[in-house]
Amino acid sequence: RDPKPYFTEDGKIRFICGAQRENLTGTAIIFEMDNLEDTPRLLGELSLPAFDNKNVFMWECPDLLKLGDKDVFIWSPQGKDREAHQFQNNYHATYAVGKLTDLTFEAEYISELDQGFDFYAPQTFLSKDNERLLLGWLRMRKPVQGEEWIGMFIMPRVLKEKEGKIIQELYPKIKNSFNHEVQEISFDQPFQLKTTLNKDSSLNLGGFKIDIQDDCLHLNREEVSIQENKVCNDVVSPKLQGHYDIELYYDHHVFEIYIN
Repeated sequence: RDPKPYFTEDGKIRFICGAQRENLTGTAIIFEMDNLEDTPRLLGELSLPAFDNKNVFMWECPDLLKLGDKDVFIWSPQGKDREAHQFQNNYHATYAVGKLTDLTFEAEYISELDQGFDFYAPQTFLSKDNERLLLGWLRMRKPVQGEEWIGMFIMPRVLKEKEGKIIQELYPKIKNSFNHEVQEISFDQPFQLKTTLNKDSSLNLGGFKIDIQDDCLHLNREEVSIQENKVCNDVVSPKLQGHYDIELYYDHHVFEIYIN
């Protein structure tokens, strides 16, 4: 499922698909075509030796791309075991930075792409300015009250590689639209909030709580989210080395938070 095309260095078309093996474990498979009229040829599975695939039963929304001189693989593994500072939700969006050689991806670094509650199934695109943009899906268990739709996109992000990791920033044209200063927060209108926290400070935004715990950003939404099985309402970030610059965006049904 979820085929994503890309070009090889010699101009052939390849596309990568999420898959499940017959033994119910997750993987990705790669097809190749000489041109758009060609019949796709199955080349095989993508090998990612550095990733612990234990208990993962499906890979969804794979994406192979370049950032600078690094290869990047983004995918959504389902069933990954929960860890103290990542993979805390039921389903995750993960990336690897390294070198792709034919069907083998030698990863130098693997991490979650987003530590929030609902981010899933991202895909990237090139802008007209050749920037690598990312859109992700925010999963929702129920429609918003009074609405028929369920689930939504994040605001687009610009991806860059820095010291072997992916750095994400809000797309500048959207960021620059938050240009009217207000004296108090109203949840009737979108807003941007910039602040620096310390280990003893906290924020409470209409019941959405943010504080620092053991050098991690701690988020809790129990007061404002549904309480049902498999709904994650409490997460922590990776450790932040004592640096807690927060850039928060609110848009009616979502908070998006950028750290440092």
